[in-house]
Amino acid sequence: MKFAYLLIFLPILVSAQNMVGLNNSGDANQSQIYTQTLNGLANDKIKKYFENKDIVGSPYLNDEFEFDFVQMNGAEGRLDDRRVLAMRYNVYNDVFEVKNQQTGETEGLLKAKTIIVTTPQGIFRPFEVYDERGLISLAYFNVLTQTTDNRLLKRYSKSFKPGEKAKTSYHTDKKPEILTYENYYIKQGNQPPKELGRLKEKDILSAFPSEESKKISAYLKENKIKLKSEEDVIAFFNAYFK
Repeated sequence: MKFAYLLIFLPILVSAQNMVGLNNSGDANQSQIYTQTLNGLANDKIKKYFENKDIVGSPYLNDEFEFDFVQMNGAEGRLDDRRVLAMRYNVYNDVFEVKNQQTGETEGLLKAKTIIVTTPQGIFRPFEVYDERGLISLAYFNVLTQTTDNRLLKRYSKSFKPGEKAKTSYHTDKKPEILTYENYYIKQGNQPPKELGRLKEKDILSAFPSEESKKISAYLKENKIKLKSEEDVIAFFNAYFK
C-alpha cells in the first residue's frame, strides 16, 4: 500500500463535542447533517514514511467502502432517522468515513451518542471515555451483546510503528507497520465502559461487585458454562443479563 494511505491520517480539527450538530450533552440535533468534512494536512512525521514506500497493515477495519445503516435516535430512544451510507471504519482516527455518492469526496460521520452504525462487522456506537488527561471524549465501541444494563463491548485501536533501516548488511530494512489491538469492556448502566484485563472468567467476575460476582460464579457452575471464547462470553451475557 503506497501513498494513497496518506489520506486516512488526516486529523479531525474539530472535537466531537464541538462539531456542528452536537449539543452540550454530546447528542446530535435532529435538524443537523450527519457528516463533517475531513480537514487538515497529513502529519509530517507520518507522511515521510508513505512517500514511495509500502506499509504493512491497514488503518481500516475493512478497507472497502460498504453500505451500512446509520440510525439517529431522538428523545426517549425514539428513532428519528435511518439512512444507508457508503462507509468504512477508520480505526486509526476512530471515525467512520462516508463516501459522498454524488461528489466522490470522503467525509467523516458525525460522532454523537445518539448515532448508531450497523455494519457487517457488527453494531458500533460511541460511548464516553476518559482520556489520559482525565477529560471526557467519545470513542466507538463494537456492541457485542443484546443486553441493556450490562453490555459486553469491544474496542478496536491502531498504532503506527515507523520502519527501521538495516543496521548492517546482514540485516534487512523493517517496513513501517500499522498495528491492530482489540480490547474488551463492560458497560454497566450509565457508567463509562470499564476495561477487562482479559476475556476470562476471573477478569469478568472481578468487574462486578462481590455479591453479584458470587451469583454469576454460582450460575456458571450450576449450568456448567465455560468462558473460553468471545462467543462463549457473548452467549453468557445474553442469557444471564436478559
